[in-house]
Amino acid sequence: MNKKIVFLFVCIITLILGGLYMYNKNTEKHYIDTQKKRIDLFFQNNLRNYENSSIDSIQKTPMGSIELKGHINNKKNLYFNVKLNKETNYQFNGDL
Repeated sequence: MNKKIVFLFVCIITLILGGLYMYNKNTEKHYIDTQKKRIDLFFQNNLRNYENSSIDSIQKTPMGSIELKGHINNKKNLYFNVKLNKETNYQFNGDL
């Protein structure tokens, strides 16, 4: 009987931790998707020959911010680097 209780307790803790992990990942994905749209809108309003932008990499820095790196108009010499951090509520504020 004791082993069943311990097994049940471990299963419940695993489910709770797994749920929290999935919630965190979904929230992070939501922030990134929203900021991709805002970055695209920023380039549409501030560049003359803008066609598209592509995000090449998404990295989490040691300090907890999220770094988006990408290219404009599929040209390697036109690149951008955006950092989203907790202080700005993970919002892109126009600084590139």
